[in-house]
Amino acid sequence: MHTETTYFNAKAAQESYKDLGVDKIEIIETLDSLTCELCGPMDGKVIPISSFEAGVTAPPFHPNCRGTTAPYIEDDDFGERIARDEDGQTYDVPGNMTYEEWKKQNAKMAESESGTGSSDFTLSEKSSIIKEKEQAEIISAKKQAQADLENFDITENGKYKALKFENASDYEEYIKSEYLAQGITDKEHAILWDKENGYIMTSGSYDINGYLRGVEEKLPAGKEPTIETLTRLTENNALQKDYIGYRMVNTSYLYDVLGINTSDKTFLTGFNANSKVSRDEAVNAINQMVLDGGKPILDKGFLSISLSEELNVFYGMPIEFELQMPIGTKGLITDNYIESEFISKRDSSIEIFGAIGVDKGYGEYHIKILGRLVQD
Repeated sequence: MHTETTYFNAKAAQESYKDLGVDKIEIIETLDSLTCELCGPMDGKVIPISSFEAGVTAPPFHPNCRGTTAPYIEDDDFGERIARDEDGQTYDVPGNMTYEEWKKQNAKMAESESGTGSSDFTLSEKSSIIKEKEQAEIISAKKQAQADLENFDITENGKYKALKFENASDYEEYIKSEYLAQGITDKEHAILWDKENGYIMTSGSYDINGYLRGVEEKLPAGKEPTIETLTRLTENNALQKDYIGYRMVNTSYLYDVLGINTSDKTFLTGFNANSKVSRDEAVNAINQMVLDGGKPILDKGFLSISLSEELNVFYGMPIEFELQMPIGTKGLITDNYIESEFISKRDSSIEIFGAIGVDKGYGEYHIKILGRLVQD
């Protein structure tokens, strides 16, 4: 009965295509492990409407066939399409990916993970597959966040660890083994903590990042060894767990980095009862930027991010980032336990999922920006 219904639906679609003046149609099969060997190779095939014959050149090709068709449109903007993993969970893939390409990709990933992969599976291919999956995860997270920002779970049901230590000693006890595993030498440690030319717990971080970001034309003397050391350490180390990172910035970030303007200029100096409207305007502007397909925000400097929300000396800043930082995120866990500081490598980007307004009480209105730290 199902197959018969599908057949008549296909015939009805054929007539509709003719009425609409459609010249060509594309065959669409489901990207999952249930698609058969007959239907899989047909996915993405384009045929003229004059050759449309249900059961022969167009679905259904067999009983209980799930294939369908759509008008073929020549367009460089392919968007995304849905695929399912072995557990039945859906995720997005590039819209122009065919079933055969999807099958090959998943087979190679499975072979790689099991250690039985063929010799023609190159590092470049593996990197490309991983990046495609990461991008699919980001697209999915963006859609979920925009659907219900107030209730969006940035931890993805606990996948990302959101540390809530209130004192530095407890955080140190938790993170010490991960810090030591990075193998920082005494010389490197001394350079980073140097009171005059170092980076950690000094104003030197502002000089260094100001220069790297192009805000300052010249790098103050004595800072070059710090940049070299920090670049090497952040490139050669990476997170071994999925973490949520917390970054607090001032309102000038909205103007200097995001290009967000508001009508209430009191917003520039902070948030109070007089700037709630301006805060809400900024929140709406950020979310619209996401919906419009805004690109990740590139930072040419080093990003200092706290691994525990309350261990951050900038905790009172009105702009609060909560960032997913996946396993493999390059950077350095420092022994600056007071700030639970993690320093990401240069040229990291922030992919924004969305923003919400947070009322702190006492007339303070903050913005929480949800996103993910992404790297090349």
